[in-house]
Amino acid sequence: MAKCCLLLSAYETRVNWTLGLNSGEPLGSWAQDLWVSQPSFVQGTEGSSIILPCSYNSSRVPRLGSYLWVKEVEGARLEVSNGTQEFRGRVSRALDRSFLQERRADVEIRELRLYDSGTYRCLVKIPSLGEGVGNGTWLRVVKAGELWGKKVNERAGRTSA
Repeated sequence: MAKCCLLLSAYETRVNWTLGLNSGEPLGSWAQDLWVSQPSFVQGTEGSSIILPCSYNSSRVPRLGSYLWVKEVEGARLEVSNGTQEFRGRVSRALDRSFLQERRADVEIRELRLYDSGTYRCLVKIPSLGEGVGNGTWLRVVKAGELWGKKVNERAGRTSA
């Protein structure tokens, strides 16, 4: 039976795994050397594009691996991909080379919509190291001409609620 603990910091998550029997006695344990980092907040304008950045660090150079972004929606997770209806035709992923060599797991969402606002998590899987999960990025999508949810009067350079 596997037991997992997540130790969270402001920008990264480190995952520790312990294997044990039902009796509670551990068979062995190890600290998984995979850290996933993503910013806590990103803002974009409706109709524009945005990159949700994600990077990972590991103690060894990965030879292969994969990553996935999910949007948390009412306790469920919605995959951020062109195969998901809400994102169809609007998603680009980092190149395989960027993922393995530069350790980037970014995703770009084009033609932002107001309902794209929400919390997004980056999940990285490296077979030789295990899995790591970012602590989440809040994406806020505002209407064009708004800054931080306030309308901008361009001529006067003032904002209003």
